[in-house]
Amino acid sequence: MMRTALLLAFFLTACHHDETHSERDRKRETVVTRDTPVVTKAAVAEPQDTTVYKVPVGSSPSIGGKSALVTIVEFGDFQCNFCQRADKTLATLRSQYGDDLRVVWKNEPMAMHPRAKPAAELAMDAADQKKDFWGVHDDLFASQSDLGDATLARIASSHGVKMTAAHHTSLDDDHALASSLGVVATPVFFVNGHKVVGAQSAEAFKKIIDSELAFVRAWVANGVKREEVYDKIMASAH
Repeated sequence: MMRTALLLAFFLTACHHDETHSERDRKRETVVTRDTPVVTKAAVAEPQDTTVYKVPVGSSPSIGGKSALVTIVEFGDFQCNFCQRADKTLATLRSQYGDDLRVVWKNEPMAMHPRAKPAAELAMDAADQKKDFWGVHDDLFASQSDLGDATLARIASSHGVKMTAAHHTSLDDDHALASSLGVVATPVFFVNGHKVVGAQSAEAFKKIIDSELAFVRAWVANGVKREEVYDKIMASAH
């Protein structure tokens, strides 16, 4: 009964790659903190996943400084309505946590969303040209119901972005990383390496963020520089 309820919650908060039900059932997605037991979406008797995943930021677009104590890396799809919902939650969290929070965007456009990839290409045009990536990001979500060529051209023009026909290899890199991390839906977030699947509530994120802040502030108090915190976490991640 619990497993059914958890699987239902998973499918109601995320857009999914095309898979058979048996394939989905074999995959376990978890919501974890550094010191809180987790409930998995597999059988309750299975071991709990407390993994801290190695999620490099690389050159991906980010908002918030490297000195942030908590980094949220999102794998998202501009045509996914759950990603759009989660974007509003992240905006709320950024306003609440200020300089302590950094958000990183990685593209994971899914085949079931035919306009997600062209939207992602435009977003990366903006990033590569050092234009307002986050402005383009916000406009793409605001125009999610119509991401046709005319809409993309309008968004590009409004931000001074020159649309290119070139494929951005960063999309391939993001997908390869997502696959290695077991990402099978969007949105998926990694909060200082802890996996959170789906458009969870602000309160759910805050529990993890607050736990992480308490943990890493102890590091900072003992001499670790703020800008070294994420790298230190990733050094021991899997």
